[in-house]
Amino acid sequence: MTVGTKIQMDNGYLGIQQGVIIDDSGWCPVVRWDTEEVDDDEELGDNFSYFSGEFLPDDWEFTYIKDNGDRK
Repeated sequence: MTVGTKIQMDNGYLGIQQGVIIDDSGWCPVVRWDTEEVDDDEELGDNFSYFSGEFLPDDWEFTYIKDNGDRK
């Protein structure tokens, strides 16, 4: 995945979460989740496939973050 890729995952008890890849330079991509929490970032590891990850369309509008992961 590359920076700017929009994703959605079913994180079990957390429910459906959406976010955007903000860093792909390390061993795995880092996603910033679209939550009220400031900078809710997470390394994906193999979670994308484990939690039924899906890619969102490029024109998807987040509630709390911009397309680049910055806070609105």
